[in-house]
Parts: sequence; structure tokens; C-alpha cells
Amino acid sequence: MQSEKMLHYASKTADGKSDYFSYCVREKRNIAEVFTDFWVTNQIPLSYLIQGIGRQKPREFSISSAFNG
Repeated sequence: MQSEKMLHYASKTADGKSDYFSYCVREKRNIAEVFTDFWVTNQIPLSYLIQGIGRQKPREFSISSAFNG
């Protein structure tokens, strides 16, 4: 059932896209929450997870770099 649901979210149909949007985007779920909901963390090697998540992007702006003039 879980694999069918994941395939449905990944499909290119309007219904699949809508359900994906409701599940992930609207609820602001992160990758850890999705893996917990679908119990896939014990099936995927850690190296794949790290590659999939990617590197953290540096901030383009912070308060400390603001010009006070």
C-alpha cells in the first residue's frame, strides 16, 4: 500500500500532483517526516539518503552582513 501511494505521488497525473501538493507542500513536510510516514529509512542505504538530501546551501544574506550607514 505504501509503495502504491508513493508511486501515486510521483505520477504525472493531475490527481497525483494534487495529492503530492496536499501531502508535502501544503503541510510543509520535510524529507525525514516523509521517510517516517512511509517507513523507508531501513530500506535505503545511508549514503543514498545523504546524496538525495544534498548539501546545505549557504545563506545569501544575514543581519551581520547588512550595511549600517
